Amino acid sequence: MSNDGVCYDGDDTKTKPKVLHLSLLQNALSKTTKKCVSSLKFSLLKHHLSAVHARDPVALLKLHEESVSILSSNIQEELALMFKEENICELMKKLDHFQEEIDCTSNVTAWRPSGSPESDICSHLFPVYCKHLQQLENAWHSCSLKIFS
Repeated sequence: MSNDGVCYDGDDTKTKPKVLHLSLLQNALSKTTKKCVSSLKFSLLKHHLSAVHARDPVALLKLHEESVSILSSNIQEELALMFKEENICELMKKLDHFQEEIDCTSNVTAWRPSGSPESDICSHLFPVYCKHLQQLENAWHSCSLKIFS
């Protein structure tokens, strides 16, 4: 997939580093495009258009080459349009920035600060237990009203 300068801050693409998540996305889309285009095989075209192949095999080969070229360019244009319309480059830059912020504070652990799962899970289970306790108290209260009234 060509960059077309769309996902860089400036025109000098050699000095500007690529955004990490953007380059991973572009790599995946490039592989997907190649896989999609490679599925258009000449043998498949020859099988379905056997009459054309019998008359003029060179014309069918040119048709196949043009089809592959057109498909590839259409996919590239759609991807470029999607990147532009959805502002993918800026979103990927923000994602990289967020990851850098998280990496800077990686020595602070938010989960399992004590290292003991039993004690660390208590803060997560406490609201659930409180809600369950409230339901039990409401049930006990309604039962006691029925018994004593």
